[in-house]
Amino acid sequence: MMINPSVWSRFVDLLRATGWQAFAVSAGCFLFLLLASTKSFELPSRWIVPIVTLVGIVSGMLAVLSIVRAICEWVYRGVPRLEVCSGHGCD
Repeated sequence: MMINPSVWSRFVDLLRATGWQAFAVSAGCFLFLLLASTKSFELPSRWIVPIVTLVGIVSGMLAVLSIVRAICEWVYRGVPRLEVCSGHGCD
Protein backbone atom coordinates (compact mmCIF):
# COMPACT_ATOMS: atom_id res chain seq x y z
CA MET A 1 0.00 0.00 0.00
CA MET A 2 1.51 3.32 -1.10
CA ILE A 3 0.97 6.51 0.87
CA ASN A 4 -0.04 9.57 -1.09
CA PRO A 5 2.84 12.12 -1.16
CA SER A 6 0.48 14.91 -0.14
CA VAL A 7 -0.07 13.09 3.17
CA TRP A 8 3.67 13.24 3.86
CA SER A 9 3.80 16.94 3.00
CA ARG A 10 0.99 17.61 5.49
CA PHE A 11 2.92 15.69 8.16
CA VAL A 12 6.05 17.74 7.43
CA ASP A 13 3.92 20.90 7.73
CA LEU A 14 3.08 19.76 11.26
CA LEU A 15 6.81 19.72 12.06
CA ARG A 16 7.09 23.35 10.89
CA ALA A 17 4.19 24.51 13.06
CA THR A 18 4.63 27.17 15.71
CA GLY A 19 4.43 26.30 19.39
CA TRP A 20 0.80 27.36 19.71
CA GLN A 21 -0.21 25.40 16.63
CA ALA A 22 1.59 22.30 17.89
CA PHE A 23 -0.10 22.69 21.28
CA ALA A 24 -3.52 23.01 19.60
CA VAL A 25 -2.93 19.85 17.53
CA SER A 26 -1.75 17.98 20.62
CA ALA A 27 -4.74 19.12 22.68
CA GLY A 28 -7.11 18.13 19.88
CA CYS A 29 -5.53 14.68 19.61
CA PHE A 30 -5.77 14.03 23.32
CA LEU A 31 -9.35 15.31 23.42
CA PHE A 32 -10.16 12.87 20.61
CA LEU A 33 -8.49 10.06 22.58
CA LEU A 34 -10.43 11.01 25.71
CA LEU A 35 -13.73 10.95 23.85
CA ALA A 36 -12.78 7.68 22.15
CA SER A 37 -11.93 6.07 25.50
CA THR A 38 -15.34 7.02 26.91
CA LYS A 39 -16.93 5.45 23.81
CA SER A 40 -18.68 8.73 22.94
CA PHE A 41 -18.65 7.74 19.28
CA GLU A 42 -17.90 4.74 17.09
CA LEU A 43 -14.37 4.63 15.67
CA PRO A 44 -14.29 4.07 11.90
CA SER A 45 -11.18 1.89 12.17
CA ARG A 46 -8.90 0.37 14.82
CA TRP A 47 -5.72 1.97 13.51
CA ILE A 48 -6.93 5.54 14.15
CA VAL A 49 -6.12 5.46 17.88
CA PRO A 50 -2.38 4.64 17.49
CA ILE A 51 -1.98 7.25 14.72
CA VAL A 52 -3.74 9.96 16.74
CA THR A 53 -1.64 9.00 19.77
CA LEU A 54 1.59 9.33 17.77
CA VAL A 55 0.58 12.70 16.30
CA GLY A 56 -0.45 13.92 19.77
CA ILE A 57 2.87 12.90 21.31
CA VAL A 58 4.97 14.40 18.50
CA SER A 59 3.06 17.68 18.48
CA GLY A 60 3.15 17.82 22.29
CA MET A 61 6.92 17.39 22.25
CA LEU A 62 7.21 20.14 19.62
CA ALA A 63 5.11 22.45 21.80
CA VAL A 64 7.29 21.75 24.85
CA LEU A 65 10.46 22.37 22.84
CA SER A 66 9.01 25.63 21.59
CA ILE A 67 8.36 26.74 25.17
CA VAL A 68 11.90 25.73 26.23
CA ARG A 69 13.35 27.65 23.28
CA ALA A 70 11.35 30.76 24.19
CA ILE A 71 12.54 30.53 27.80
CA CYS A 72 16.17 30.14 26.68
CA GLU A 73 15.89 33.12 24.34
CA TRP A 74 14.41 35.18 27.18
CA VAL A 75 17.12 34.14 29.65
CA TYR A 76 20.01 34.68 27.23
CA ARG A 77 18.66 37.83 25.54
CA GLY A 78 21.44 40.06 26.94
CA VAL A 79 24.32 37.61 26.60
CA PRO A 80 26.54 38.28 23.58
CA ARG A 81 26.99 35.37 21.20
CA LEU A 82 30.39 33.78 20.74
CA GLU A 83 31.93 34.17 17.32
CA VAL A 84 33.08 30.80 15.99
CA CYS A 85 36.01 30.86 13.60
CA SER A 86 35.87 28.55 10.60
CA GLY A 87 39.68 28.23 10.53
CA HIS A 88 40.24 30.24 7.36
CA GLY A 89 42.34 33.30 8.16
CA CYS A 90 41.14 33.77 11.74
CA ASP A 91 43.11 36.12 13.93
